[in-house]
Amino acid sequence: MAGCLFVPNVKWYFVWSSGYLLWVWWLTKSWQKTVVYAFWPLSFYYVGQLYVFRIIQPEDLNHPLYPDGRSLFFKFTPFLVLEMTMMVSWVIRMLTTKFGLKSWVVINILLIIVLIQVLSLINSDLAMPGLVYLANIASQLAVVVWLWWTIDYLRQSENVEKGRFWTYLLALIKSFLVIGSGIVVAQGVKGSTLGLVVEQSSILPYYGAGSDESPLLIRPIGLQAHANMASYYLLMELEAWILVWLGRKKNNEEIWSQRWILLVIVALLWLQSRTIFVAGFIWLCGWGYLYFDQIKERVGKIYLKGWRLWGAVLLILFSGIILTNRFWGTISSRGVNSGWETRIRSVEVATRLIQRHGWLGVGISNYIPVAYREDIGSAMRQFPEAVHNGWLLITAEQGLIGLGLWLGFIWMVVRQTLRLVTDSKIRWLVIGGLITQSVVFMFQPITDILTINVLLVVILLATKYEKGKD
Repeated sequence: MAGCLFVPNVKWYFVWSSGYLLWVWWLTKSWQKTVVYAFWPLSFYYVGQLYVFRIIQPEDLNHPLYPDGRSLFFKFTPFLVLEMTMMVSWVIRMLTTKFGLKSWVVINILLIIVLIQVLSLINSDLAMPGLVYLANIASQLAVVVWLWWTIDYLRQSENVEKGRFWTYLLALIKSFLVIGSGIVVAQGVKGSTLGLVVEQSSILPYYGAGSDESPLLIRPIGLQAHANMASYYLLMELEAWILVWLGRKKNNEEIWSQRWILLVIVALLWLQSRTIFVAGFIWLCGWGYLYFDQIKERVGKIYLKGWRLWGAVLLILFSGIILTNRFWGTISSRGVNSGWETRIRSVEVATRLIQRHGWLGVGISNYIPVAYREDIGSAMRQFPEAVHNGWLLITAEQGLIGLGLWLGFIWMVVRQTLRLVTDSKIRWLVIGGLITQSVVFMFQPITDILTINVLLVVILLATKYEKGKD
């Protein structure tokens, strides 16, 4: 994983990825195991051949922040090659062999969602080549196939092999968190990007000009194109790691011993996402309730001196500066063209779009061009971006049918958790994780529900807890 940080260019990344896949296949002697174990490492870095599609011309937009108009981007990556290969092998396996995996409602719902996404695109006017949209849908389907094959693999495996799988995932997710957080902190310290191939931008987005922003601190972006996306995936990965760790930890092992998590906390603070602060606060309140006695006992034993004392003081000051700065900007920014007003206009645009394309939507990744073309009030000329509400964005792109299916999927996960899981900590990890996702969706243009923590919950429900035993 860390070796990819130093590849000199995209071509070498393709070579490294090909070698990695061959190495995993040689070790496992199984294509299914190669998919199960190599899927997430290749998904971590979004590196590939970039294609740019201008959907709004500069003269039509005439916006000072968009001198080159508005474009959408697509990358042909090694991960996409793996996904397409998975699709072909999945179809072949479906046609030639009988799956050991029983038909499960959750898998069926996810497959129907992908079908609805296809129908949405067929029903829409596309701003980019059709192959780009099909590649996006293939990525959605590949996640479902990985989930299917992983459940099938674990159900057929002995306990020893299952243990190896969860130990591997625990180490893998930890590496995701350490690398992602380390890059965020390094960008913040340097004040710019690091010039790595795995970064999504060669410069940090300009920060501090907005009415709710302050140039007091550099705002890094990590491995994503935006700080909000980076903080979202860091939080979801942290939830996934804790979920696996609770099942693998030793009896006397405590979360306080995992000091590397402080790096993740610093990164989440430095990314300065107000939405993540709110969602994380809700999540932590649940943990505070569950661990109240242990926390009270631990606080009474805290004795800091030397570098630990200085580290604690610096962390508190750092947190205070960021939180005060961000939330003061939020409550004091309510004038004309403020963040609040812009988001309200964007919600109005999305609402009109849903009214016109209610059942199937306009198609995934197709919101901005259609919203710009059909925007009566011309709000998209002032802010040509997707609506900052993930639930509205899902409804606009996938229709009311798509939204209903996603809510049905979430309801099934919650229902199965309450029915099968008795451990209160695991329950809160699942339900609290879904709550934090919902909070983030309410304020950001994020629609990725199938994050790694949610997928691991589905796997655990389908394997470990399938007989109603913890």
